[in-house]
Amino acid sequence: MNVALSVTPGLCQSATNQYSISGMLSLTNAVAGTATLTDGVNTTTLSVSAGATSVPYSLSGLISGTGHTRSPSAIRGRPPAPLIPHRPPVQ
Repeated sequence: MNVALSVTPGLCQSATNQYSISGMLSLTNAVAGTATLTDGVNTTTLSVSAGATSVPYSLSGLISGTGHTRSPSAIRGRPPAPLIPHRPPVQ
């Protein structure tokens, strides 16, 4: 199974210094199960249907001004996908 991740950052909320990201988890030869996306602090779990080619996601509560790397963790015991570095939006 192949996995790719697209990332779109949201606007930084100046009151909390936090922002969210959203995007698509793109899959090839997907099996039914779950996928967990995390930056090491914030986590979201996605339901994946057998044969799915993409699954939308969002991850909130990211702190602006710090670098984040997102990576899907193992999907049904398969190795994780490559890390995808991302810089947060500038206030």
